[in-house]
Amino acid sequence: MPATAPIDREVLLNLKLGDEHALERLFRTAYPHLADRARAELDDPASAPRVVEGAFLRAWDHRADFESPEALERFLQRSVHEGAVREKSRRASLHRFEQHEKVKPIHAGDRLAAPVADLPVDDAWQHLSAVLHAPPPDAAKVADAHHQHHKHEAAMHIASVAKRPPWAGPVIVAVVLAALFLVAMRWMDRTSGDVAVSRALASTEVRVRSTRPGERAALTLTDGSKATLAGDSKLRIPSAFGAPVRAVALEGAASFQVQGGGDAAFHVRTGEAMLTATGTAFDVRAFPGEARTLVRVREGTVTAKFGETTRALAAGDVVDLRPDGSAREVPAAARDVAFAWADGRLVLRDRPLREALVDINRFTGLTLLVPDASLLTRTVSADVELGSTRALLADLEKSGRLAFGYDGPRMVLRDAAAAGAAKK
Repeated sequence: MPATAPIDREVLLNLKLGDEHALERLFRTAYPHLADRARAELDDPASAPRVVEGAFLRAWDHRADFESPEALERFLQRSVHEGAVREKSRRASLHRFEQHEKVKPIHAGDRLAAPVADLPVDDAWQHLSAVLHAPPPDAAKVADAHHQHHKHEAAMHIASVAKRPPWAGPVIVAVVLAALFLVAMRWMDRTSGDVAVSRALASTEVRVRSTRPGERAALTLTDGSKATLAGDSKLRIPSAFGAPVRAVALEGAASFQVQGGGDAAFHVRTGEAMLTATGTAFDVRAFPGEARTLVRVREGTVTAKFGETTRALAAGDVVDLRPDGSAREVPAAARDVAFAWADGRLVLRDRPLREALVDINRFTGLTLLVPDASLLTRTVSADVELGSTRALLADLEKSGRLAFGYDGPRMVLRDAAAAGAAKK
């Protein structure tokens, strides 16, 4: 948010701990600029406060996922933009409906005061706070309210169109009500599920299982599902894990063997994606510094939701999910490179040494130093079993024209030609 002061790291820390005072402090600082941005993107600026409120509600639900103030800033900016796009799409759909019917529907909300485009920050915060502390809605009552509201609007609209044939009104009312009811129910089911998962993962009452570089850890969750963590990885497991919410958050790489849970789907959240399965086997790679999520489905199906995009993955699919909402098939030649760790191997193919050293440390625990920084751009390759240090070093030496040695207790890689000359 360039027009405001940067988010304080202490505010972020307290926010992640569930401190609403930190949320209020962030809201009061960022609201004016975000509201200006929303108004600039909207055709109807009166919707800006609602768009910004939605962005902060989503940030609160995802608060445990933010690793830096910059990540939180980007999330708020993106959420405001996406909220403005959805609002404009909603209003455009309404406008097309009115143009097609050549009438202006009578809305119950037309009798109320119009929304205020420039809502003071105090009032905006009071409304957001009220939403946060509102009791969970009764799904049956909400569905009935939606049903009655849309029934009332449709009836008033039909009554205003007197020139239609007498049979058209009841048919249109029936079709419109049926469609609206189905859409509302599906939206509520999906939204309530997403909120429940987000709240479970944002809870401060979690169990964290982490691994050191080179370590692998196998664990069995309370529902019988199994997870195997690769090195340098972290899995957050809410204390409320189980029916009806089975969800974990992953930083790093892991393999999952999901136990069937009836209607309770199994969710894995990474930094940018939500993966959902009911009973399947799949591998995930989502290290924070890589800004992407790689998924390999071995059995069953997985639904991947990232950004505003949802994609169904079947057994054999290997995809690269990007933060911008794009998905790319991982070429066959690159699949074992991405997921060799899950098969007990380390595979590098023409990787710059700088990047290769990161994976070598993650998956084997070896720390190799390179005193000559110019060597870091050389490409190296390797295809060895995890734990085969001798074979790994031989592949690195051969492919990168390197020489392995020691500097005291430290393991180092040097240029082979220079090392050979030094020995003479």
